[in-house]
Amino acid sequence: MDEPVSKIALEPAYARTVLRYLDAHWKDGSLPLFDMVDVLVSQQTGKLPKPKLTLTGFCHYDNVVGEYNATDQRLVTLIIGPNFRPMCATESMLPGYTALLLQATKHASKLYAQLHLPFQWAYM
Repeated sequence: MDEPVSKIALEPAYARTVLRYLDAHWKDGSLPLFDMVDVLVSQQTGKLPKPKLTLTGFCHYDNVVGEYNATDQRLVTLIIGPNFRPMCATESMLPGYTALLLQATKHASKLYAQLHLPFQWAYM
């Protein structure tokens, strides 16, 4: 059975918040995530905080249609895997991400209800 696919309309303001963070911090295939407390302290001290976590670009696909360069792919592709989603969902780590995730979850919950399927939150 094919999984249902549905278009989701997300709040543009939250998407722009995530985009601004990515524009400011995504460099050479890595995205540092900072704790907001460390950022506030760094503003007072003038010292750059150390990231709590750095996500790196994704460069492996099991099946590809054509050729691709893994090094180049790593520079432009960010996938937030299940192990890191809870940390990214903390507003101080990736601004705007939590709001987008909650909107997507509400949409999925409604969709599953329409299909009479059980829905369980699991950091999709």
